Amino acid sequence: MAVSKGKSAGGGQPSGPPADLAKRELPLVLWPAAAPLYRVHPANRDPIYYGPRKPPSQRFDDPDSRFGTLYAGTNLEIAFVETLLRNPQLRMVAMSEVASRRWSTLQTASAMRLVDFAGPGLNALGTDNGVNTGLYAISRAWAAALHAHPAKPDGVLYVSRHNPAHRCIAVFGKRIEVAAVAPPAHFEADWLWSTLKQYHKLLTD
Repeated sequence: MAVSKGKSAGGGQPSGPPADLAKRELPLVLWPAAAPLYRVHPANRDPIYYGPRKPPSQRFDDPDSRFGTLYAGTNLEIAFVETLLRNPQLRMVAMSEVASRRWSTLQTASAMRLVDFAGPGLNALGTDNGVNTGLYAISRAWAAALHAHPAKPDGVLYVSRHNPAHRCIAVFGKRIEVAAVAPPAHFEADWLWSTLKQYHKLLTD
């Protein structure tokens, strides 16, 4: 499903999926079943949520809402940032927002095969990191094309837009079994203050 040929080298949008993607070998990385995934979610909702969202609202959602996508961080810090610090213009974080959230760890029943959008796989597929930071229309087109690929990857490993030092995972629905491994937890005060200080944010009532 090609969307854009792009001109990312000059600061334009990244390339969409090529027409011959189904014939290409995907650059896959393995995420071990024992490695936890981190979710920050509303306190009154289950940590396992795929959707599909109608209309699609997240980066690797299916543009036609045919399948759902679960988003997780590879550590608690980036799960928190991707959920509660999504607007970098805001210096204040409301305590009520934090209090309304919990964090959970998830694990998969078996290792996941993830398309590498966090390293050399970007170049191998003919795109660049703009697919992780640019227009949602392009990243959603990639999600749909990768989901339809004969290799049937379980999802995408990608670079966080809000802190490129960290990685996130988008898990395609109905591809692999995901289960919560611990009860949802509150954020510890020391961890919260330390994390907000690191990102130069202040907590307000």
